[in-house]
Amino acid sequence: MEEIKARDLRLDSPELKRLPAPCPADHPRADLLRRKSLRVRDEDYGMDSAFGPAAPARIAAALTAFAPLHAWLRTALA
Repeated sequence: MEEIKARDLRLDSPELKRLPAPCPADHPRADLLRRKSLRVRDEDYGMDSAFGPAAPARIAAALTAFAPLHAWLRTALA
């Protein structure tokens, strides 16, 4: 999660105010447990960046930024 923030990607706020029972308040993954979903996005690019000759390289670079989250999800949900 810290790497997502360090890369200046946007992470939606948790939907829940409290952790679901029976999780303790000091759970190390409290931020994740308060979420009903996980949405990470990069809002710095408009629709124009999805078209034109530079688009494939720009899209590949954007997807690379999400690689650590993807790797973590594959491990955590396996």
